Amino acid sequence: MANLTTDSTKKGANGAVSEFEKKSYQSADQLSKMAKDAGEKIGSAASDFASTASEKLKEGRDYVEHNPAKGIAMAMGAGVVLGSLLTMALRSKR
Repeated sequence: MANLTTDSTKKGANGAVSEFEKKSYQSADQLSKMAKDAGEKIGSAASDFASTASEKLKEGRDYVEHNPAKGIAMAMGAGVVLGSLLTMALRSKR
């Protein structure tokens, strides 16, 4: 009787371990697929962003080439704004 109980307990435990192992492999496969899909989406988004940034950079250079005075004025304005922000940030730390 004790042998039957022990054998059935072993079989039950082995079955549970086998089922757990099977599910853990399935979960690992699902996580791997999700990570791969996320990587592909991020790669695609980064490629799209780089393409758009490149186009905008070209447009900006063309604009400055055709309107040099406005380009210099915008650069000066951006420098003044950035300089002011940095000055305020450094003064507030003292």
